Amino acid sequence: MVDAAIIALFAAAGSSIAVLSLAQVRDVVVARVFASMPVRGEFVFVAGMSLLTGFGFALGRLARSNSWHVWTAPEALAHDIVEVATSAQGITLTLVSALLLASAFAFAVPPRRYGQGRNTRRRMSMECSSTAPRSVDDSADT
Repeated sequence: MVDAAIIALFAAAGSSIAVLSLAQVRDVVVARVFASMPVRGEFVFVAGMSLLTGFGFALGRLARSNSWHVWTAPEALAHDIVEVATSAQGITLTLVSALLLASAFAFAVPPRRYGQGRNTRRRMSMECSSTAPRSVDDSADT
C-alpha cells in the first residue's frame, strides 16, 4: 500500500514538472518563433512537443533506450526508433501519453493573453495592489 502511494506521488510530481516546464518553454518559443500567429503557433507547439514527449516515453518503456544512447550506441538507438515507430504498441503508447500530457497541460495551464505586452502579469499585480482597500490606520495618515 505504501509503495503504491509513493509511486503515485512520484508520478504526480513528474507530471507536474512536465506540464510546468512545457508552459515555460511554450512562452519563450511562441513569443520568438510564432509571434505572427500566436494562437495557432501555441497549439502547434504544444501538440508537437506532446507527441515528441510521448514518443520518448514509448522509446524508453518499450525499447529501454536512454538519452545517453545518442552518444554511446547511436546505431542501436536508430534501430530502436524505427522499431518503436512502426509497432502498433509503440504508436498506441505514443498517442496515449501525448494525449495525457496535452490534456494535463490544457487543464492546468491558463491560455496566454496576446497583445498585452511583455510584463502583463507584473503590471496587473501592480494595478491590483494600488487599488487595494486601505486599512483604517492607513487612512488616518493622509
